[in-house]
Amino acid sequence: SKCDKKDQCTKKCDGTITTPPALTLLTKLQQLASGFWINTVLNIDDDGKETVNKNVVYFDTNPKVSLLLDVLNNIPDTRKVIIWSHFVPAIKMIQKAIAKASMGESLIICEDINALDTVNEFKKDKYKFLIANPSKAGAGLNIQFSNYQIFFSSNFSLVNRIQAIGRQDRQGQKDKVTVYDIGCKDSIDEFT
Repeated sequence: SKCDKKDQCTKKCDGTITTPPALTLLTKLQQLASGFWINTVLNIDDDGKETVNKNVVYFDTNPKVSLLLDVLNNIPDTRKVIIWSHFVPAIKMIQKAIAKASMGESLIICEDINALDTVNEFKKDKYKFLIANPSKAGAGLNIQFSNYQIFFSSNFSLVNRIQAIGRQDRQGQKDKVTVYDIGCKDSIDEFT
């Protein structure tokens, strides 16, 4: 597609927006809809060496997390819940919000956390919530002992979504699987 700011651009391109910048924009919009953004700063020292500094900036209030907590309050206490989020900062933010609301114990699957070991731990009565990245835990795991799922954010992949739902909705599931989507109106969430 064409850039409408090519007259103001310093890159001297023909005004075409290419795939990497478009995907970066979509990712930033998803971060904002989830209540945070990753601030990336490129520094170049006197010798021309580049360093990248990243820090996560969270919003003071987050209506999406508030809605998530409302949904969680309406799920029976005896049921286990999987919450899917595409972003590690959101996974950690959700875990903190659940702990602050004293809703129950949670486990997370992201980064270098072993998904199979964590699912085995999630089976214990102590834990009510599993907060996970679908790319890390959305395939190959059997989690039929729970039957509620909430998608806090998505990565635009229908295959990943179907696989994530399939962690519960598979042979051995004794109950109906209920899936919720949490999204911000008039945001990128409406397109995922």
